[in-house]
Amino acid sequence: MLLAPKKVKHKKVGKGSFKVKKLNFPIINSGEFGLVSIESGYIHAKQLEASRQTINRYLERKGSIYITAFPDRGVTKKSAQVRIGKGVGKTKYWVFKVEPGKTIFEVSGVSFKSIKSAFESGIEKLPLKIKIIKK
Repeated sequence: MLLAPKKVKHKKVGKGSFKVKKLNFPIINSGEFGLVSIESGYIHAKQLEASRQTINRYLERKGSIYITAFPDRGVTKKSAQVRIGKGVGKTKYWVFKVEPGKTIFEVSGVSFKSIKSAFESGIEKLPLKIKIIKK
């Protein structure tokens, strides 16, 4: 099941902009190893879920996975053949705004060898440059 917020204060959020920042010092709270983004961008809820599933399969459901990213920004789109004007369209999908240094996944309770292979397969599903870090 895809991640999506149950209730949002503002349904249609502005696009905003990515500030050019240096890589923040990555923080790992719950796990031993983590996936940290190197560049900024958006991660869709489907991409996040696909990455989580592949990591889970590689770890054979051992250990525990913590998702620190949550898609809370709605991306809207108007349906085809609708005239211009009349405001913004319906929410099509949910995204998570990532900045450099943001931890996306954390894993604990498994050896580094299996975590590395699991994370490498999970990184393939995500659209940004991401690296593996140790606590």
